[in-house]
Amino acid sequence: MVTFPVAVPANFTAAEVMALLTQQGYDRVHDRDGATLHVIQDRLQLTEDNRGRLTEALEAAMKVGHGRVDVHVQWEQPHPLPETWRFSADLHCPRCDIHYRDASPNLFSFNSPVGAC
Repeated sequence: MVTFPVAVPANFTAAEVMALLTQQGYDRVHDRDGATLHVIQDRLQLTEDNRGRLTEALEAAMKVGHGRVDVHVQWEQPHPLPETWRFSADLHCPRCDIHYRDASPNLFSFNSPVGAC
């Protein structure tokens, strides 16, 4: 299952945000985490035949989710890998929600106090 997070702004209610999402064709929510709704983009079983469908779902979820996507995997047998994989399109750690600034040339220069070891 492919989902994307949508933050509910302080001046809106979750019902108003869901009404806007329903107008765009998103009517199912997987989970609600505080002021964040995890909206379902697509539910599919990964096979060789539907790789294109998975790619389209990921691209659409990245676009609507502002660069963030969660993939929920259901294993048939006990598996050591986690069941939710989080992805981000920018310099952002999706697990711990830390944003990193863009790299600048000063970070790699020994003549700069920023890049000095």
